[in-house]
Amino acid sequence: MPRIALVTCRPAPDIGADRDLPVLARALADAGADVRVEVWDDDRVDWDAFDLVLIRSTWDYSRRPAEFLAWAERVPRLANPAGVVRWNADKRYLGDLAAAGVPVVPTRYLAPGDTAGLPRDHEYVIKPASGAGARYAARYTPDEHATAVR
Repeated sequence: MPRIALVTCRPAPDIGADRDLPVLARALADAGADVRVEVWDDDRVDWDAFDLVLIRSTWDYSRRPAEFLAWAERVPRLANPAGVVRWNADKRYLGDLAAAGVPVVPTRYLAPGDTAGLPRDHEYVIKPASGAGARYAARYTPDEHATAVR
């Protein structure tokens, strides 16, 4: 029986619940796996004890990216290799996908202080390059230009 860890984060007031996590855990168990839901930064977890470690809802990673990426480097049998996790932790990976011909939402990347050049004829979303759970993301209309720039 394969031992599978589904990895999540600790509950917090500003982090929503992963409503699909129990459904996935149950489906894997019904298929014959020994499934555990584990928190990525719980030092008591023996990651070596699992045949497969699957990142599921580690939505607090962007608050401590260096810790999270170091954890990914240490975990054996992580479904996505640590290099992929590192690449995917910054939304600029979407630019890599677009350059490879994968359809993505049109995206521009700005550094703090860059001139925004925001659209004046349609809605748009501004969000951090590293984040999860829509934290610090917002949708704006053309008439909200000043608010969006702030």
